[in-house]
Amino acid sequence: MSYTGFFAGEDLYEVAKKEQWNAALDIPWEIATDASEVGDMTAPNAEPFDFVKALSKDKQIELAKRRSAQLLSNFLHGEQGAMMICGQLVEVVPDMDGKLYAATQVIDEARHVEVFARYIKRLDRVYPLMTGLKNLLNAVLQADLWQMKCIGMQVIAESIAMGSFKTMRAITHDE
Repeated sequence: MSYTGFFAGEDLYEVAKKEQWNAALDIPWEIATDASEVGDMTAPNAEPFDFVKALSKDKQIELAKRRSAQLLSNFLHGEQGAMMICGQLVEVVPDMDGKLYAATQVIDEARHVEVFARYIKRLDRVYPLMTGLKNLLNAVLQADLWQMKCIGMQVIAESIAMGSFKTMRAITHDE
């Protein structure tokens, strides 16, 4: 790879720079939350197991937090994988516009990692990566062609994440 010069004009890199945010400053982490609502990412009255319904309210809240932490841990791991893939793209994308834009994605994914990690720690702890997600991320990270890395991340992994986010948003109490 050789350097072929810089670029001119309004482009994806300039747009991405304007849209930056700071997870530590732009999210009100200091706001106190209701322990019975934090982390409840299940549909209202959707608990199918009688043994869970028989638990005390405090135990049900604890279980909801742990379930949510486990679910969100996979989003965290996905964001970590996306950050690593974007880092690879900075190196392998052939044109400077693409490299600069991929660099903005690295920092954006880093912010996502920060937010998920901070939120999960409010709930419980970070749980291990699910095998299927691990296999997907490893396949994309090990792809030989930069185009395959882009498709793997932007089309496959991001589509799965967006669908999951949409479903979670539709059923969650926690906003």
